Amino acid sequence: MLPVSLLSTYREWLDHPVVGPRITEIVDGRGGLRGRMGDLYSDDTGRDTVYSMPLADLMEFPGVPLTRADADDLMAAQH
Repeated sequence: MLPVSLLSTYREWLDHPVVGPRITEIVDGRGGLRGRMGDLYSDDTGRDTVYSMPLADLMEFPGVPLTRADADDLMAAQH
């Protein structure tokens, strides 16, 4: 499995065997995706848009409960 980076898509993060479960736990533990990304994620077609976004871009949207520190911790944990 290739390592994920901030330029990896949200789907690549979720599919990663080490960080996928952890990122899911963080997002779900903080109430899930909200705002525009939450609206897209709740729709079958829109979900593909969210999945295809690089994590760096996704984290910029209001309602996405991930921080750069979260991503840094997860990237360090994948090794």
